[in-house]
Amino acid sequence: MVGLAASLPEGDPLRSVGEAVVPRRLKTTGWREVGAAALAAADARDIPVEARLHHTLPPWADNSTVHFHLDLGPRARRAAPEDVRRAAPEERIRELPEEAVWIWSDGSTEDGVANGGGGALIRTPTEDDWELRVPAGRLCSSTRAELAALLAALEAVAELPRSAGLPVVACLDSRAALLTLAAGRVY
Repeated sequence: MVGLAASLPEGDPLRSVGEAVVPRRLKTTGWREVGAAALAAADARDIPVEARLHHTLPPWADNSTVHFHLDLGPRARRAAPEDVRRAAPEERIRELPEEAVWIWSDGSTEDGVANGGGGALIRTPTEDDWELRVPAGRLCSSTRAELAALLAALEAVAELPRSAGLPVVACLDSRAALLTLAAGRVY
């Protein structure tokens, strides 16, 4: 909880509560003190906490225009021959709108947990392709790195005046990132 509070942006109520110094009134302390003690015991008090990439949308938010295509069927399973596995996503891609902004992203880390970074290729119908790269954090997963790349790409697309009103198709190779997005939780 201490880490979650610290990862939120300045001004967030939970972050403010987490950073508050309150007078001790009970023998048993609350989550602030227990969390701080746990970090101190692990010698991790000074390790920076990466900012959250985004906040979970409230349940009443309309996200009916966002769709996730996670199941490519049995032909895309690892046991299938490579040409069959490749055909399944290619067919799905052909079903998606051509007149759209396309984002292809990827993320990686050193040794699976350190110095993460992500990159994305953005292709619009009216502009040249362009690439971007973003750091994802000193301590992070490849899923977070992929999500950092996607977020940076979506922010860049939002600034493109000629892409307004066009659908955005984002292609990720991280099933974990897609499942996280589909569940509405982004960390």
